[in-house]
Amino acid sequence: MSADSEGTAPVGTYRYEQLHEGKFQMLCQALLVREFPGVQCFPINMPDGGRDALLPAGPNREGIVFQVKLARTPEKIRDYAEWVIDAVKGELEKVNKLALRGVMSNYLLITNISGSSHLDVGSIDRVDRFLADSLPLPAQCWWADDLDRRVDSAWDLKLRYPDLLNGPDVVRLLWERSTSDGRNERRSDALKAYVTHQHSQENTVRFKQAALSPTPLADLFIDVPATLRPVRDKENKALSVFIDVLHSRHDESSSIGQFSQLRMLMSNETGEVVMLSRGRWQPAAIGGADLLLDDHFSSNVRRIVLEGAPGQGKSTLVQYLAELQRMRLLGELDTSDPSHNWHSPLVLPLKLELRDLAVWLNGYNPWEPSRRTEHGEQPTFETALAGQIRTLSGGIQFDVGDLHSTVRSTPVVLLLDALDEVADLEDRRLVVEQVSSGINRLESSAQDLRVVITSRPTAIANSPTFPQERFTYLKLAPISPELALDYTDKWARAMKVNDRDIRELRSVLSSKMDAPHMADLAKNTMQLSILLDLIQHRGSSLPDKRTELYDTYMDVFLNREAEKSPIVRQQRPLIVDIHRYLAFTLHSMAENDRASGRINAAELEELLTTYLKSEGQPLDIVANLRMGVVERFFALTSNIQGTYEFEVQPIREYFAARYLYETAPYSPTGRERDGTLPDRFLAVARSPYWMNVARFLGGCFSKGELPALADCLIELLDDPDLRYSRYPRALSVQLLQDWVFTQSVRSTNAVVDAVFDDLGLRFAAVPGGVVGEGSALHETAGGRRLASIVWRRLRGERANSRARGLAELMANHSDTNERAQLWVEEFLNRSEEQRPDWLEVGKWLRVLDVLSVDLIERIIDHEIPAAYRDYARSIFVGSAPTAVDRLPEKLRAEVVGSVLGLSSGKIYYGYGEPGCINGLAQASSTVLWRFSVSRAGGVPPVEPACSGTPRHSEVLESVHEVHEALDKIRTGEVRESLQPWIKAINELDSAFGRTWVAYQLAVLSAAILDPKERGAGAGSLFSTEYPLPARVRNARRRARRLEWWKLQLSDAGDYLERAFWVMTLLVWADSSVIEMLLREIDAVIRDLSDVQQAAFASSLSNIGLVVDQPQHRRSVRVPADMVGSLHPATLYILVDVRGASDTSQVVREGLLPNVEKYPWLANRCFPTVLLSLLQSSIRSEEDVAVLEQLYNLAGQEASSVWEQYGGVRVRSSIPLSWWIKRMERPWDLPSRLLDMGERVISDRSKKVRSVASIADSESWFEA
Repeated sequence: MSADSEGTAPVGTYRYEQLHEGKFQMLCQALLVREFPGVQCFPINMPDGGRDALLPAGPNREGIVFQVKLARTPEKIRDYAEWVIDAVKGELEKVNKLALRGVMSNYLLITNISGSSHLDVGSIDRVDRFLADSLPLPAQCWWADDLDRRVDSAWDLKLRYPDLLNGPDVVRLLWERSTSDGRNERRSDALKAYVTHQHSQENTVRFKQAALSPTPLADLFIDVPATLRPVRDKENKALSVFIDVLHSRHDESSSIGQFSQLRMLMSNETGEVVMLSRGRWQPAAIGGADLLLDDHFSSNVRRIVLEGAPGQGKSTLVQYLAELQRMRLLGELDTSDPSHNWHSPLVLPLKLELRDLAVWLNGYNPWEPSRRTEHGEQPTFETALAGQIRTLSGGIQFDVGDLHSTVRSTPVVLLLDALDEVADLEDRRLVVEQVSSGINRLESSAQDLRVVITSRPTAIANSPTFPQERFTYLKLAPISPELALDYTDKWARAMKVNDRDIRELRSVLSSKMDAPHMADLAKNTMQLSILLDLIQHRGSSLPDKRTELYDTYMDVFLNREAEKSPIVRQQRPLIVDIHRYLAFTLHSMAENDRASGRINAAELEELLTTYLKSEGQPLDIVANLRMGVVERFFALTSNIQGTYEFEVQPIREYFAARYLYETAPYSPTGRERDGTLPDRFLAVARSPYWMNVARFLGGCFSKGELPALADCLIELLDDPDLRYSRYPRALSVQLLQDWVFTQSVRSTNAVVDAVFDDLGLRFAAVPGGVVGEGSALHETAGGRRLASIVWRRLRGERANSRARGLAELMANHSDTNERAQLWVEEFLNRSEEQRPDWLEVGKWLRVLDVLSVDLIERIIDHEIPAAYRDYARSIFVGSAPTAVDRLPEKLRAEVVGSVLGLSSGKIYYGYGEPGCINGLAQASSTVLWRFSVSRAGGVPPVEPACSGTPRHSEVLESVHEVHEALDKIRTGEVRESLQPWIKAINELDSAFGRTWVAYQLAVLSAAILDPKERGAGAGSLFSTEYPLPARVRNARRRARRLEWWKLQLSDAGDYLERAFWVMTLLVWADSSVIEMLLREIDAVIRDLSDVQQAAFASSLSNIGLVVDQPQHRRSVRVPADMVGSLHPATLYILVDVRGASDTSQVVREGLLPNVEKYPWLANRCFPTVLLSLLQSSIRSEEDVAVLEQLYNLAGQEASSVWEQYGGVRVRSSIPLSWWIKRMERPWDLPSRLLDMGERVISDRSKKVRSVASIADSESWFEA
């Protein structure tokens, strides 16, 4: 029977078909969570075994499986009942399987199809009849009407999924919610007026000098990519959600759809998320707006700090986020354009500049024309927000109570812009404290509150920042050449450039970006806008340096304005000079007077008059100049009525630098005076707030002045108050990266040598150190000199975190082939015992993948001690995967055995092209399987990488087949059933025989959730009658049976089976049983080689991270008389996997005395010792000395332990002199202790004098 024969089916109230399948499933899950407490929601776009959600069975509660089916075009369906029946038929096999396993007692299908109610013949009755006849358990279907009634009262879901409603309906809903408590419409009126005012101020591009005004912001906006700050805690929620979003974009047609593979780099040292781009692994990035507007990300990661360099687009991004919501609220958004992200959740944007908050917290109202208007209210974050809304709404009453009512009833995003523009560090600390506590207070009553804060990265140790344990940090990445060309097209359309000229524009820009110095200039949107304007007006003749770029652009801009305005034409030099003067004055006021950088009309006129007097100019031109400064030149703008400010911070900083340079006096012998160019540079360079001004000022220096600039930087680096700080080194590196010194090789070398002294090189060897993440010095800008300095230090290091930092620094500053030649010579000159270490260094240098196959074969077979050959093979699998695939067949087979064996090292997944054996290593990695079993639905597969590999190899054929099979199995029901694990181990066994990886997977498999999977009958751990996972699952049931465990040990054969027995015992047995078998455990571990002991400890550590700890699994008690007799490896493994009841005694008496004998143990023990110290605080010099000694043996940072405590607490009893002495030996300190020393010394150093106070005391500007 057709739908037509039933009569027209009713149309649903909500537009479910406008949601894609994933969002419709999430909507249904959100409704289920409300109706069925305890329901588990499964991830989107992953194999789920027929379950989109599950209500587990419990006391007085039957289990229910929920499935969701979306009809994208219901109007094209002829028979609604048949459509639903066909959908259920496609799931029958899965439903029957779940029913047989006892997972559920009821089945519920949810669809957006509208059912019809005709008795017996309507679609509802027909589907009910089919369900009753076809399914082995009670079943029901929810139709569109069932969903409608549940959505009716879920106003928050309507706002989260605005596609459900027509645009005006969802906007009306939000405004209605803002007054839902029954109060009058005053609050709603205030918010509407506030949103309208901000929209009128921010709906166009803010960089008016680019001649793009009044171009709508959305027409020119490009989504600059954002990356997640490396997170070493793999269970971190932000990391997990970030990966989810990456996968969702990977599946969709999007900007990252070009990437064929996507995975997390499984390394505690980096914590990066990487993706495969053009055959190489690169840090994963998503467009900043795309990420922040994603409902899944923003719902789970609610506090974000977004960092970016000057001009990179931080403020533009939050302006876009705010404008998108404002235009939706005001009904001005073109929803036909998908690029506007109009389908994202609708929220009320409250945007506040943090410099204004700083002024408010000091008692003044920043939104009044007079800078010293006291507001008379309690100085808090909430009163500032309420005061801003009240002022910008035109004065409608709005207080903190209204603010709390708003966030209680309405989804709100707080956009807090430019922490870096709060000049005074005490003010900045107050802002951080007030924002943090204010967010806490608002969240206590908020329905849906999200926070995005922007800032430049800080370069000083004691700069107040938002704590990483409470805020997720994102970083704007440089824009790619592809994105730069996309921006070029938008820019050209805004400038009305014809198609032929657009092609020419793109061609010139593309060719210029091939040059390193020009590519650097094109990496942020502001400088790219300038470049495009210059290309349009000057063709391919472009400046090379940053300051020169701004000089040239301002000259072109003034030429253009002079044609339009007689004021600019007649007073051009004076107008430029006045802008420079105003820029310096406003920047100084922001620092010295703790002001917001704005002035009112009277103050502007007073400044103009003062300047004209000082220059001997007639005062009757003030009115004309004011018009030229404000109305024509556009550097000053009025965002708040009656006030003026520089529209974008970098323009103010550029003009301030030019003012300082152009007015610097000459100081002849005999008539010396202060305020010379070096004096001025040193004054601004000492203040982090003036850092960008210092960069522009350095770019003003001529070739003859460069030696003096180099001397200034060297003097700055020797300043007692800055000697132990990263800041002057970071500034120096930025000047080198700005190509300031390229005209003087001698000055370049002098600066590089001074910056990268012993302490500077140690700073640089830490990820994100003074060179900066993702950036490097070009070889002609100091890069080659730096590489030679790094190499000298690196040759003396063991394979540790210091060597890794140095190697990666060198890899970024040298040619790969030259680096490889150096490494090979050094490797062959070292003793056989030292070569495994140097192989690790080669991995970090990224040179192993360029070695010839013959040389790799020689190294593995002849140049490495036999005990380390498995380890060496594993390193090459990770670092030279395609070369390993080309090794001789016999050696390939041995490499596979090493990868799957107990003696291998941790596979390093580098940035090279993936290979076939490397793919198997990934697919069988217990870390990856652990990640799968800990996340519902697992993770998407690692795609096979054998397409370019010779297929005549039997070894590679087997590897390829097992790889594909494991990936398919791993994305199945690994959390509920033993069957996927059994299949995986069978695949490995049939191809390669029994391996250590198979034993690891078997132990991990016992963590599955299904209580009915008991391993019934598999009563012996070493019986071949039953599958290995079933035997381990059965062993888990015998956790307290001592005699049974003893019997299993007696049945164990070789060292692998005995090690497997220990692993199963330590993971799944009761602590009381382990305590009775300590001697037996110790005997097994003693039989392993040092390399095997280290690999065994790593295996247990990986598995132990995912296994749920049952209540009876208390810490293991190690008797005091056994601490000295058990092997240190045994003691460490007990502490790491099960936790000794007296960890400090075990560490002190059993581990520390043996760390020199067992270097791998020192590496493992360091985090444990560090943890015990950080749990209280580092109290004494002795505490630091212990860490220092152990660090030198271990050579690792234990970053995850430091981050667990969100910073380091230091007792002030440790004297400053002691820290200074330690900083003179920086290579002996872990990087976090180095940070601590830098912070302690910085906190106790003299406060930096403001530039204005120095200028006044030294009479810089007096004739």
